[in-house]
Amino acid sequence: MPDYIENDEKGDIGIDLVSLRVKQEFSWIFREQTKNDLGIDGHVEIVKDSREGTGRLLAAQIKCGPSYLSSEEEDCYIYYGKIKHLEYWLLHSLPVLIILCDEQSGTCYWEEVTRANIIRTEKAWKIRVPKKQTLTKKWKNDLTLIAGMPQHPDIVNLALFKFLSEKYHKSSNTGRLDICPLLHEPHDFMYFTCLAEFERTGQYVYVAHHYDIYKEFTLDRLNEFIDWRTLNMGSCGHKEDNPLLYIFVISEKKENLALTKEIINRVKDHGHIEIFRILYKHSPFPRVQDGRMHHLTELDHFNKEIYFYD
Repeated sequence: MPDYIENDEKGDIGIDLVSLRVKQEFSWIFREQTKNDLGIDGHVEIVKDSREGTGRLLAAQIKCGPSYLSSEEEDCYIYYGKIKHLEYWLLHSLPVLIILCDEQSGTCYWEEVTRANIIRTEKAWKIRVPKKQTLTKKWKNDLTLIAGMPQHPDIVNLALFKFLSEKYHKSSNTGRLDICPLLHEPHDFMYFTCLAEFERTGQYVYVAHHYDIYKEFTLDRLNEFIDWRTLNMGSCGHKEDNPLLYIFVISEKKENLALTKEIINRVKDHGHIEIFRILYKHSPFPRVQDGRMHHLTELDHFNKEIYFYD
C-alpha cells in the first residue's frame, strides 16, 4: 500500500491553513496549484468588498512545520531557499509570497520575494520573514497593493524614459536625447530598449538597460550588448563611429552596481560605449491606496547619488 509520508501531511496542513486564513481574514479566494507544481503551491485572488472578483493574483509558496520556524531572530524567521526557486519566483509574472505556517498556533507568516528582500548566502540565499506580517486583516491593504502593482521590470522600463528626459534636457551640454517613436524605428532595429538621437549633433545612440532582478551585470552581458550593436549597425546601415552605445545598469542595491575591472577595461578598449549606474528606489505613499513612488537615480564615480544635471 502507498504511504502518506510526513512531508506530504505537513504540506497539506500548510495549504489548508493558508486557504482558511485567506477566506476568514480577507474573504478572498485561494486556489491550490494541484498540477505541475514548480515552486508555487497556490494562488490568491483579491476580491472587492462588494464581492466582485478583481483578477489580481498573488502566487504563494507555502512551508509548514517546526523545521521552517527553527531559524529565527528576535523579529523574524529565516527561510533558506534554493537558487532554482529564486530564479523562477523572480521571473514569475505574479508577485510571489513565501508563507511559513505554524501548525500548532495556526499562524501564517508572509513576505514578498523580491531582489531587495533576499540576502545572498555562501551556497544560495535567504529571506527574513517578519513575525509581525501574518495573514490577518491588518495586512489586507498591503497585500492588495502588492497584487495591484505592475511588475518592477515594467516600471523600470517606463521610468528609464523619464530619466533620459531629465538627464538630457534641452539646456544640457548635449541637448535633448530624442527617442525614436516606434513607428519610425528602422524595421531591422532590434534587441535594445530604444534608438535615440542627440538633438544638437545628430549622433545616434543605442540605448540598452540591464535590470539585475534576474541576474547580475557581467562581462558576458556587456559582450552581448556589443554584439547587438554590431548587428544593428549592419542591418540599419549605421557607420562604425555612429551610433554610441549607452548601457544603463539598474539595481535596487548600490553594492550590486559595482563594475568589475574586466568590464571597465572592455569598455575602454572598445570605445563608443558608456555605462551608467542607476539606483532603483520604490517606497509607498503615506496612504497605501495611493500606490508607490518610483525613482531612478544615477550614481557618480564616488557612489554618490546625482540629483542635478547641467
